[in-house]
Amino acid sequence: MRCCGMRSSSLLNAFVTRDGAAAVTGEEIDACSVSTIKLADGAVTSAKIGADAEGANQLQEAIPIDMQEAVLSSAELRDYAETSPTATISAGVLTLDLAAGSVFEVTLTADVTSLVLANPPAPGRAGSCILLVREHATGGRSLAWPASVQWPGGEAPAVTFNPNALDVYCLVTREGGATWFGFLGARDFS
Repeated sequence: MRCCGMRSSSLLNAFVTRDGAAAVTGEEIDACSVSTIKLADGAVTSAKIGADAEGANQLQEAIPIDMQEAVLSSAELRDYAETSPTATISAGVLTLDLAAGSVFEVTLTADVTSLVLANPPAPGRAGSCILLVREHATGGRSLAWPASVQWPGGEAPAVTFNPNALDVYCLVTREGGATWFGFLGARDFS
């Protein structure tokens, strides 16, 4: 039996046979199948796959890869960016959706009476976000931190009230968002 690559359209209305004789068995197909165990590291690259191969058009640059919660280990990243959605305040509530990004910027156009940290990673997995808080041109707006955020010394820092000032905060959790550890990165960039 000769093993070769076939597209699924090649198998329509046909039997797979061994040199024109008997049908190929499941065990023989399994013996020839491609598996991750049989592939050397880096064996499959877009340069090695023919342009007409099934899925070849999905191996182009700039096509996102969804890891679907899988572990990526020993990765070396170069020239990467983090998704940075612009957060907005609605009726005093500022919601940071960690499923949408991890670096947020908000301009305090109103006082924030409630900060919601939505969609943190599951307990046992670390998650973090960075919040850049900019005062409005008039200044004087406030930000109330939820009780789930713990700060060094037990006291949450107040935002800088100066017009257009920028403060940077970092929040980290390992408990599914039940507890966040807050850090003031910097104050009063003007």
